[in-house]
Amino acid sequence: MTVITKSIHQFENKIGHCVDYFASRHPIAQALIMLIGVPLFLLIGVSISTMLITLPFAAIFGWL
Repeated sequence: MTVITKSIHQFENKIGHCVDYFASRHPIAQALIMLIGVPLFLLIGVSISTMLITLPFAAIFGWL
């Protein structure tokens, strides 16, 4: 269990370092990603999860 936890922490640290390096080298790209990319992926994720929840109910109740 500790080996898995340690590997997860190492992976998080590596990703965090890569993100910090990218942000320090490309501040405009970072701002665009934060202002456009993150909200867009959030909306896509919410839309897909809503469809996955509601479509089976629509099929069951004959609304399709």
